[in-house]
Amino acid sequence: MAGPKQQVHLTLTLDKVFLRAGPVARTFPVAGQVRPAKPWDRLTRFGVLLSWPKDLGWLSVAASFDGGGPPAAAFAATAAGLDEACAAHAVRRDQLAPPKFLEGVSFLVASLPQANRVFLSVEVDTDADGFRKAVRERWNEAKKEFVQPFHLWFFDAKQFGTFVSQPGQVDLVMKPCTPLPRFAGVLAADLGNTSTTAAALAVGDPVYRTDSVRMVPLDGGGEPAKTAAPMPSVVRLDRVTSFGPVPEGTRRFPGLPGDDRADAVLFAAGALVAAGGGADGELPPGVVYGAKHLLAAKEDGSAGGHQTLVVPHERPGGGPAVSEAVEVLDRAPGELLFAHAVRRFRRGASAWPADLTLTYPTTYGPREVKQLVRAAARGWLRAHGQPQGFDAPPEPTGDADLDRLGAELRQWLADPAAPAADCPLVGLTLDEATAAAFFHLHRRAFELPGGLLRFRYLHPGGLRLLLVDCGGGTTDVVLVHALSRPDGPPLLEIDVLARTGARGFGGDQITRAACRLAKAKIALALARLRTPAAVPAGLQPPPPTSPPTPAQARKAVDDFLDKVRGLDPHDELVPTTFDPRAADPATQLRRSAAHALWQLGDDLKRRLGAGKPVRLKDLDAARTGKDTSPLVAAAVRPLAPAQVPQALGQIGEVSVAPWEVDALVRPAVDAVVKKCNNLIRKHLVDRPGGEVEVDWVVVSGNGAKYPLVSKSLVDGLHVAYAAERLTVDAENLKEAVAKGAAMARMVERVPRAVGVKFNRHLSELLPFDVGYHDMLTNAPVPLFKEYTPYSELAAAPRRVRLVPAGGGVAAGHTFVLERRFPGDDEYSRYASYSFVQGISGELEVAYNPATGEFDVTDTTTGEPGAFADLMGVDALAPVMRGDL
Repeated sequence: MAGPKQQVHLTLTLDKVFLRAGPVARTFPVAGQVRPAKPWDRLTRFGVLLSWPKDLGWLSVAASFDGGGPPAAAFAATAAGLDEACAAHAVRRDQLAPPKFLEGVSFLVASLPQANRVFLSVEVDTDADGFRKAVRERWNEAKKEFVQPFHLWFFDAKQFGTFVSQPGQVDLVMKPCTPLPRFAGVLAADLGNTSTTAAALAVGDPVYRTDSVRMVPLDGGGEPAKTAAPMPSVVRLDRVTSFGPVPEGTRRFPGLPGDDRADAVLFAAGALVAAGGGADGELPPGVVYGAKHLLAAKEDGSAGGHQTLVVPHERPGGGPAVSEAVEVLDRAPGELLFAHAVRRFRRGASAWPADLTLTYPTTYGPREVKQLVRAAARGWLRAHGQPQGFDAPPEPTGDADLDRLGAELRQWLADPAAPAADCPLVGLTLDEATAAAFFHLHRRAFELPGGLLRFRYLHPGGLRLLLVDCGGGTTDVVLVHALSRPDGPPLLEIDVLARTGARGFGGDQITRAACRLAKAKIALALARLRTPAAVPAGLQPPPPTSPPTPAQARKAVDDFLDKVRGLDPHDELVPTTFDPRAADPATQLRRSAAHALWQLGDDLKRRLGAGKPVRLKDLDAARTGKDTSPLVAAAVRPLAPAQVPQALGQIGEVSVAPWEVDALVRPAVDAVVKKCNNLIRKHLVDRPGGEVEVDWVVVSGNGAKYPLVSKSLVDGLHVAYAAERLTVDAENLKEAVAKGAAMARMVERVPRAVGVKFNRHLSELLPFDVGYHDMLTNAPVPLFKEYTPYSELAAAPRRVRLVPAGGGVAAGHTFVLERRFPGDDEYSRYASYSFVQGISGELEVAYNPATGEFDVTDTTTGEPGAFADLMGVDALAPVMRGDL
């Protein structure tokens, strides 16, 4: 190109660029700098072309323009855009670009006025192999930077009647382009059934204050901050890639060598996934809710072991990805959520975490805790581009510390008998209720004026805290005694007296109740349109006001739901039931309708918290008032076109009252209150030395936002002045668990003038009593006591002598273990063991550290009993079960 010597040189600096840290993006305002220098500074309008090598797949560049009037040609990256800019300046394309110009470069081109403001947006994929290769070849060690130049041309042939051009250059300076440093601190992850949070606490911060904990923004990204919205625990698989031969039959993921590669699965997580991703809330086929539910299922596949999803699958040899059914192992969604959390932290904190703290429900047994830890370890490896096994050697990261930890994790994962406590990545596992209690007690004991001395004065006998954590899928309860002896050392002793919980109650169950009511009322309105003769004359929704007693309220709601269900035995009016194992198009339509119903129910739950009835038309119109909602579309599809407007109007007028939802969930809430009272009676009332009181009641968890939870605790707890002693910390309802877990781990790492002693090994203790039912006495026979260390259980098996049937016949073929959580009145069925040869009379019950379960063996025949889980807890999240 003709023209003077290069005169324009711009430098753009992109900081915090580290290897394998995910995408790094920034928009640079370059006002007044994108224009030619003398002698072409007299051009009132000029063309500009920015280009860079096309093989830089790790680099994305975009540009926009503002100021000085509209451009003759806006920024474009196509041949047509190039021709438009050339035409605006009377320039032939061959004058500006050689014949093969477009083959070797990517470019942006525009026509701009002399006065302009240009914004250059740059994104660098630091995970890409090409980026790391470029850094190795061209990194400036002295300056700790890597420079990528762009070619710049200004051109015009209109103003001076001849073709003029001027070259220039833009340098993108990326610093430091080294491996991420290790984070000097703790990362705590609270993977919830409904939402997930993560909290970080750095050693260099004032670790003695809870406000030093930073929440990791898992949705949207950014640096850890004082607060961040919880991320919905929803993951969507967008593509699965196979790197080797694929066996015949349905593809299973993970199931092939290479499935642990970072690029083996393309996925998304969080709020955008929960919103649907399809048109007006349509559920894409690769979405999985309730990853934590699935992690609790046995990894051996005894309960199914996988979810069948329709996911684009890219096979070896190239070619486009083709959607097909893929069996996704139950552990995979949880692993991906952990990987997502670690990636977000790495990008936001510009450091990699080496010390994780994990929280879990109080009702988890050792197998479930171990599976949670294994999922976190796998997610950490995936987030760092590390293999999970030893099939292929990992690529060195340049960080010997990270490589060493990766090798130790692979070694730990390879040993199925290795206990969770030995995981080299996870420094602490703590149940959610204890973590939240630690957070609140730490603030009360240390962070009020006067600190620990004030706490000692006000509570010379210690403070007894009852914490109820009502989460999305479970409710956890802990009773804690916090004591600092006035004549002792500066030490706060936090003693967990008892832990219990309800695995079947949480915010999801409240949402489910709202869904059932909304669906039934919509179905009744549609039935009156479609088959009015089939609707009994007296069938009406429950009255606007609640019947006088809870029992009458429950009966009124149940009767209504039963009668509407009888009108529609095949679920055709509001089709939201489906087979969760199927993946055909008809099932997918029902899945999408169920997803939309769940969103509607969640909206209802939030609005009902105000204590007033809510009409569906006052909620999100896309879910309730338009036939574009998958739920409404499915409901009105069979109607004649003339009936649709009437149906939409009636659906919008459907109303749900708070008392109706309360009637459905009150029994579960009352059961939680009863558990709490049983703990209080056992540990504070019927105790040696006399009765003491609960001093403080804290309610946490997002489920606590529903008013019935707090009201039932105030009304039903055996706590004097419960209303005055109850705290609902709105700012930390969900965050208290992750914050408390981070603080609890940091107490172990950083010495301070005031000590904190607490039960840090709770995850290594049996959380319930185990026994069996003796028909001779019609009473349970305890075998193993709550709080027994698993190490002691393994070393002390128990013998059970069963009475043979008459005539020397074996004592049946099945033996049942039962368990009782603290606060429960009775034992419940836990696990069964089947014996093909029959039971000879004596069984040995032994804890197996490798499986985290109890084994039962016939001592005479040596036959091991075949285990079957009797807990009755569905591994699928409510929205995924197909029974809404």
